[in-house]
Amino acid sequence: MQNILLLTKSEENLKSADILIEHAHYNSSVHCAYYACFQIVILITYNLQNTYNNGRGGSHERMINCLITLLQDANYDSDKIKVIHQNLTFLKKNRTKADYKNVLFNEEKIKEIYICAQNTQVLLKEILDNKI
Repeated sequence: MQNILLLTKSEENLKSADILIEHAHYNSSVHCAYYACFQIVILITYNLQNTYNNGRGGSHERMINCLITLLQDANYDSDKIKVIHQNLTFLKKNRTKADYKNVLFNEEKIKEIYICAQNTQVLLKEILDNKI
């Protein structure tokens, strides 16, 4: 049940990011684009470890690093691991800026973020579907 709900939320977040972009709510769309990917990270990590990382402070970074380690341990394609790690880091960094920093995103930047989220979501869903 948890898997279906998080996957649904992930898909909904990407759609929400698109709607927000259409209405020029660029900063809010960054948050949705990031979570569209992070929610799948949670699913994959849970499926590979059968446990959720409920640590305090920096839990997103720990969860992302845990995913990367699990993928490496499973001998997943190293080029794809590198792309996933770079993209998640990029999305997380921009989500932090959008949510907490004195920064406003423009249309050009948000298109880059949205495309990154789309591509990352595809890679993550591939892992989820194949269960490595």
